[in-house]
Order: sequence, then structure tokens, then C-alpha cells
Amino acid sequence: MKLKIEILNTLSQIGDYLMPQRALQTELQISLSPPPTMAEVDLAVRQLEGDGYIIGVTNALTQQKRWKISDRGRAALAEAQG
Repeated sequence: MKLKIEILNTLSQIGDYLMPQRALQTELQISLSPPPTMAEVDLAVRQLEGDGYIIGVTNALTQQKRWKISDRGRAALAEAQG
């Protein structure tokens, strides 16, 4: 759960900009102790996207995925932070 909240927090800090998946993974590995594995980040991101808390956009040419927080994600983060 801590990882999912940190993903939402990280994406909320950049507003409506899209964060590349690699940058998100790097940020999470720096900010969390112990650092999450890429597999853990990938799983958490897929779950958050499936629940509608984040939105993923894939570049058609590079196939790179970029993420931003949704309104539902902002609400969930505010609730989690009390």
C-alpha cells in the first residue's frame, strides 16, 4: 500500500504532466526504503491504472508509457493522507 500511495504522491506533484515510466521507477527507488523492484512498481502501476487512479499514455512510435494521476487518484490520495 505504501508503494501505491507513493506513486500517487509522486504523480500528484507534477500536476497534469505525463511522467515517463522509467522516471517514475527511478524516483520511487530513490524515495523509498527499501527500494521497490521494477516488478513491484510495474504491478502497482497496473493495479492503480486498473482502478482508475492513474492514466497511462503510450507513445505510438517508441512504445514508451507515461503516467499522470487522475481526479479519482487525487481524491484517494487526499483520503489516504487524512
